Amino acid sequence: MKRNILQTTLGVCVASLLLVGSTASAEEGSSWADSIKLGGDLRFRHERIDQDGKVVRTRQRIRARLSLSAEVDEDFDVHMRLASGSDDPVSTNSTLGSGFSTKDFGLDLAYFDWNIEKSDFHLMAGKMKQPFYVVKDLIYDSDLNPEGGALQYDFDLGGTGSLIATAAGWWGEERSSDSDTMMWGGQLLADLDIAESAALETGVSYYYWDNTKGFDPLFDSGDSFGNSTMTDLSGMTVYANDFGIINPFAKLKIDVGMPLAVYADVAINTQEDTAGEDT
Repeated sequence: MKRNILQTTLGVCVASLLLVGSTASAEEGSSWADSIKLGGDLRFRHERIDQDGKVVRTRQRIRARLSLSAEVDEDFDVHMRLASGSDDPVSTNSTLGSGFSTKDFGLDLAYFDWNIEKSDFHLMAGKMKQPFYVVKDLIYDSDLNPEGGALQYDFDLGGTGSLIATAAGWWGEERSSDSDTMMWGGQLLADLDIAESAALETGVSYYYWDNTKGFDPLFDSGDSFGNSTMTDLSGMTVYANDFGIINPFAKLKIDVGMPLAVYADVAINTQEDTAGEDT
């Protein structure tokens, strides 16, 4: 099926507010409010979607965001962001043209980042930015802001790069009368400078999703693909398998007068129980 999507971004970061007081929260006599930073941006996008067998669709979309970051202490920061859009977890766009109705504005980020004892350890919790390194959108959309906690350690390799270890637990779905859907994951990433004009990012991740098989999809069942879902005896769309995903990856970045990148990204579900089928 042929699918052509033309997107024209007319405004990027039209409003970019940065109100910075003094970063002297570490200095004697400075107030906590001096370390607060406010930010924001506005984007207008025109889209034309031409898909075989369907009516050509054009639409205008906006994205508006307001953010606040505060250095509560020398090793403790908090971050919050409000954004336009619906409850879609991977989009903060609002489509124009619904009878001039007001648009939703919701909580997009709300988390703390604790640099433990000013070391290479970071503890984060709340609705946070993606803590795992993601090569492409094979497993997680780049716009996903998960909800839970993460611990990260960055080990300096002494001028040749760094090793970054990340462990996280996310709350996928809280249920009052049944088991919660949770994600427990870990990742080891090597970020290496292998030559003056080349860098390699490689590693492996494992994501275990607890209590998915037989449960409703986390968001929109219409967005599921392949054999990841099934219809149960009651006619409901549910997950067909549990998920324990091994994800080896590598990305080689080379400067050849212009940026060039080659990558590999693989996902293998170790929990699937459908013989001979990939999930």
